[in-house]
Amino acid sequence: GQTYGTGDGSSWTNAFSDLPESLERGAAYYLASGDYDVTEEPSLWHGFDDPDEGELFIGIFKATGENHGSDEGWEEAFGQGGAELGPISITTSRYVFDGQLGSLDSGHGFRVSTRDCDDEHAKVVHFPWDSNSQYIAFRHLELAHCGPQSFTDPHDVVYGNRPLQHISFRHCYLHDPNRGQIVMIDWNDVLIDHCYFERNGMQEETHVMAPNGVTNLVVRHSVFRDTNNSFISFRGVENVYFYSNVFLFGEEEWGSVYSAIESLEDARNVKIFNNTFYNLNGLNTGIRFMQDATGCEVYNNLW
Repeated sequence: GQTYGTGDGSSWTNAFSDLPESLERGAAYYLASGDYDVTEEPSLWHGFDDPDEGELFIGIFKATGENHGSDEGWEEAFGQGGAELGPISITTSRYVFDGQLGSLDSGHGFRVSTRDCDDEHAKVVHFPWDSNSQYIAFRHLELAHCGPQSFTDPHDVVYGNRPLQHISFRHCYLHDPNRGQIVMIDWNDVLIDHCYFERNGMQEETHVMAPNGVTNLVVRHSVFRDTNNSFISFRGVENVYFYSNVFLFGEEEWGSVYSAIESLEDARNVKIFNNTFYNLNGLNTGIRFMQDATGCEVYNNLW
C-alpha cells in the first residue's frame, strides 16, 4: 500500500498504510475514510488475535473531525464519509470497534461487509472455534451481508459458537444475511441496544437472532424489520430481557413469520415487555414457548 512519511503510525503525516497485522495493547487506532481493500481478501480483512495483556483494551475508531488522535497532518477529508472494511475474525479479548457516527440504518462510520458471496459459510464478524473472547464492544457499525442466496447457504452477519462473555452491540445496523443476523451459542452477558436489523434471507434456519444456551441477554430499543421465518428463536436460555423494541414488516411484500418470538427448548426467566409488533403476517405472529418455561412473562406489548 501507499507509504506515508515514516509509516510508523505516530501521526497522520506518518500514518500506517493499513491496520497493522499486530496491534499494541492499550493503543487506539484511527482509520480515515476510504476503502480498505475489501475485495483483495474477501473472506477476511483482519484477524484480531493479539495476545491479551491484563485488562488493556485495543480501540479501533473511525476518525472524525472531533476525535482523530494526533492533529499532525490531519486533513478534514480524512473524517468525511465512512471507512469500508472487509470481514473480521476475533479470537482474543478486549476490543472496542467504534465508527463514532451513525444510527438506525444510515451514517455509520464503519461499514464491514463480505464480498465473498460464493463462500457458503461466509460471515461478516466471526468468532472462530479457537475464540475465547471477552469484553468486545461494537458501536456505530454497519454490518452487511450479500442478501438472499439460496435455501442452503448459512450466511450469517455475526457468528460465534464459543462461550464468549461481555459482548455488546450499540447503534449498529445489521442486514441482508441468508441465515442469521446474530448467531450466539453459549454466550454470557450480552447487550443489544439501539440496533437496527433488516432483511433476513431464505435459508431454512433463518432467524434475525438465535440465542442458544445464552445467559444474561438484554435486547432493548432496537428495530427488527422483515424476516422469512422468526425474528427471535432461542433454545435453553436463562435471564433474557426483550423490551422497548419494534418488530415489523415494511409496506413492500417480503415474507411471512412462522412466529414472532419462539422458544424451542426450556427457558428460564425470560421477560418480553413494552414491545411493538406491527404489520406482521404468517402462520403465527405471536410468541410461543414450546417447552418448559419457568419464570417467563409476556406483558404490556402493543400488537
